[in-house]
Amino acid sequence: MLTIIYVHGTFSSKEIKLFGLKHRGLGDFLNAAKKGNPKSEAEQRALINLGHMFRSKGNCVLRSFYWSGGDTRADRQQAGTELYACLQLIRTPVLLVTHSHGGNVAGHALSISDAFHVDATCLFACPVIGGADNAWHPVSVRAAGEFFTFSHPRDGIQVTGAAARNSIDMGASWGSSFVGDKVAGAKNIVISPGGFFTGPIEAHSLMHSEEAFKMACGGVFASRSTGR
Repeated sequence: MLTIIYVHGTFSSKEIKLFGLKHRGLGDFLNAAKKGNPKSEAEQRALINLGHMFRSKGNCVLRSFYWSGGDTRADRQQAGTELYACLQLIRTPVLLVTHSHGGNVAGHALSISDAFHVDATCLFACPVIGGADNAWHPVSVRAAGEFFTFSHPRDGIQVTGAAARNSIDMGASWGSSFVGDKVAGAKNIVISPGGFFTGPIEAHSLMHSEEAFKMACGGVFASRSTGR
């Protein structure tokens, strides 16, 4: 059996008030609060199919990890500590699937111990931040298992939006920073759910959709076939 843990991205201030402060930690994927989850059954099936790319035999169990959704380094680090504690309780192979800053939450979690690892990690539209806010150190990359990132060429939030919001020193105030869409040591793949003419905000949202998960399956298969 494979446990797929989905980690959502940053919430708006309204969503944090209504949702983020009420639900923390692992929750049932289908029945827990819905914000940040792929919502439709088709999306969930596509996510399970992605899980089968990493473990072809046995069932896949979908869980969600809920955190505050706050847009600061402190929020992401705290969530990483909470995610790490949850991962210690799981006794099956684990695939981490994240959207947006959920990827940095996962990075912080995996950087805590050099003696811990998951089986595979897939980051969708993760703003890869440099400097003091960097979540993807060599320790976290090694702990990620088989490691893929997926980015959309039209995504205006992943890099540009995150750079505008991020500050290396404080991780909270407005400022500029080093933000990219690739992690050294991962297999970095470009996918285009919605097509090339998708708007920059919609492109970011589509990176946790049925189409994105299906394209990711194709990307994993192609990467393994070519060795890239």
